[in-house]
This record gives sequence, structure tokens and C-alpha cells, in this order.
Amino acid sequence: MLSNLSSMPYVGGNGAYYCDPYKIESIAGAMHKAYNREDWVSRKVAMREQLIKFSRASLKDIYKELTV
Repeated sequence: MLSNLSSMPYVGGNGAYYCDPYKIESIAGAMHKAYNREDWVSRKVAMREQLIKFSRASLKDIYKELTV
């Protein structure tokens, strides 16, 4: 579960449950979805894709491209 503010949606991609950290109803809704594992299989696949995207090797390659 992540905040829908700042860069968190970019980091979490489609694999996270998002909420507005300033609204209790939004937090409760995201917690309910995560607890009940709604669409868990598709979220699990998306989480794996995000982990690969932000893996150490991937970030290293991106850094090399930026510094060349």
C-alpha cells in the first residue's frame, strides 16, 4: 500500500494499492483491497515487473546511460 502522491505511483506501478494519505476513507479502502487480496494475481505479476524495473542491474544501466 502506497501513497498516491509524489513518485510512489511511478515506483509501485500497477503492483501496489494506492491511497490518499490525507483521507481516512482512502486509506481504509486501500487496506480493505489489500487485505481481501482483490485482483491479487495481476498485482503479483505487476509487482514482479516493477521489481525488475528497479533492480540493481537496471538502475546501474540507467545510471551509465545518464553519465555517458
